[in-house]
Amino acid sequence: MDTIICELPDVVRLRCRACDEIWAALEEEICRCGSSDVATESLNEILRSLAQAEERVDQLLYGIREHVQYLRTEHGRLVRQPQRV
Repeated sequence: MDTIICELPDVVRLRCRACDEIWAALEEEICRCGSSDVATESLNEILRSLAQAEERVDQLLYGIREHVQYLRTEHGRLVRQPQRV
């Protein structure tokens, strides 16, 4: 059976600068208040930005884990932790 890949259309997040109403649509449109001063954001672009941020956070956490591991060892030898009295 063949797999059919269907690309979904982008959805835009719209915000009216006149009345601050926010809504989603398939394309830019005027606000219900009649204003055409509408800011648009592509949700696909927002998802791409979030994926890039997630990758950077993962890399940062990996670096932190590696640094902590290095601090716990001294070139492969376990460093003794100070004992509490």
